[in-house]
Amino acid sequence: RGAPQQRAEVVADGVSQKRGQRHARNGHRVVLVTAMMTYAVSGFAADSGATTQDGWKYRAAFYLWMANIDGTQTVKGREADLDVGFGDILDVLEFAAEGHVEAIKDNQWGVFLDGTYLKLGPEADEGPINLEVDYEYWLWELGGLYRANTWTTGNGQAAFDLLMGGRYTSMDVELDFKNVPLPDVDGDESWTDLFAGARLLTPISNKWTMSLRGDVGGFGISGSSDLALHGAILFDWNFRPNWDLVAGYRALYQDYESGSGANKFAYDATTHGPLLGVAYRF
Repeated sequence: RGAPQQRAEVVADGVSQKRGQRHARNGHRVVLVTAMMTYAVSGFAADSGATTQDGWKYRAAFYLWMANIDGTQTVKGREADLDVGFGDILDVLEFAAEGHVEAIKDNQWGVFLDGTYLKLGPEADEGPINLEVDYEYWLWELGGLYRANTWTTGNGQAAFDLLMGGRYTSMDVELDFKNVPLPDVDGDESWTDLFAGARLLTPISNKWTMSLRGDVGGFGISGSSDLALHGAILFDWNFRPNWDLVAGYRALYQDYESGSGANKFAYDATTHGPLLGVAYRF
């Protein structure tokens, strides 16, 4: 797992110089690039809406998390602070896709699948060396829910759900040296976290619904984060039949570590920011 981090040190220097940012230490530059690879989000778990009808009900959503990252990053045994804004990620973004599908049967049992793909493709210059960087980031969340309680409010049906599932994170880095006789290199880092949590859905008017979600994961299991915490508050506006606009704020904390000494990789940071999306119910 040391390969991606070792290559990232070269890449981070070039990216920082190209942007003219004030990251004075190489370690900080390494952190900036590695953190951008973890920009994407996990576990949107969009509000599927409490309902009293039997049978299967579905909801599909596409969304954007305008995330910032704060914390610390250790690459090849070197630790540095993180301070990455959404604008930093946009500077080198080539493509991003984020989506969520959820289904619930008889208003009691359900499943959800969340996928994120991020591709960053900056070119970096370090002295006489010019290299092309290809970052690919995948994050998959698969979980189940149990609707533990429903009740009637003045604005409609509210619900309380219990959640359980797993998140898989994968980062892949490829470096292509353009003007020097060096071999192209690549490497990857991946881990899986189990999580458990809950969600509250409550209507606040005939057109608006609020969703509160929180979960904890990792649990220090081998190959997982020592701790992962996630929370979100979302507001759905039913602007036309079966269609909702979604807006809110979410935060994801991850404390992951692998290796030791000069080969240590660690990520101890919070990703947080506003979220916007659109959802369709059927």
